[in-house]
Amino acid sequence: MSIGKHSLEPFFQMQNAAVPPPHVISCLPIHSLGVATVNVSTLKGRSGEIVEMLEWRRVDVCCFQEVRWQESSAKFLTGKRHRYKLFWEGNGDGEEGLGILLAEKWVNKVTKVDGVCDRVHKLRLVLQSCTATIISAYAPHPGLLNKQKDPFYDILLQATSKMNYSDLIFVVGDFNRHVGQHPGVFHGVHRSHGIGSRNEEGTRLLEFCYANDLMICNTNFRKPASHKPGDYISQVNYILTRKSNP
Repeated sequence: MSIGKHSLEPFFQMQNAAVPPPHVISCLPIHSLGVATVNVSTLKGRSGEIVEMLEWRRVDVCCFQEVRWQESSAKFLTGKRHRYKLFWEGNGDGEEGLGILLAEKWVNKVTKVDGVCDRVHKLRLVLQSCTATIISAYAPHPGLLNKQKDPFYDILLQATSKMNYSDLIFVVGDFNRHVGQHPGVFHGVHRSHGIGSRNEEGTRLLEFCYANDLMICNTNFRKPASHKPGDYISQVNYILTRKSNP
């Protein structure tokens, strides 16, 4: 599936045995580019099965959270039929961390990789008619103190503010926030098709999107029951994009 410059395909979600609940994969095909996000809990000893799952779903770009690999680097991972290249940003403890997995056919289209920190990772990719900036994000747990959570938004703001206005933009990841079923005052940011109840952290994410002209793609479409995250009544994985993507 693909979309034109000014239209959208239905957003869908899926669960897979390779990723235990409650981690939900979100996927949005756009400009013939399948973009997804998944909190993998760890890639240690699991990279093969996860790559095969994404290969089966024809995902081109997948943002990972909690890769739990040390330091920062890049390497190829092999599925049954194709190879993917993982660009990851870890830390010295080998905990948390995140990365961006890219299908091999797109690797030579990468113009820049910026490992901002172990919670924000950025990649620029040349498409047929434009350039896409993809940011993998992993927000701190809402139970932490504000002084531990605030730097995440500061860093994310810096990363998004440096993007070219002509770029396609995707901020993709596990935000640990619940934006709820209804938009409230956030029409245009939240498109009325959310899940569950909003919490204070979800409001903060919506405020961030509003201030930066972003919308939450997950809320754009009514999702069939088979595409909702199982028995869970909330959602924390989101794909954000500019309201006026070229």
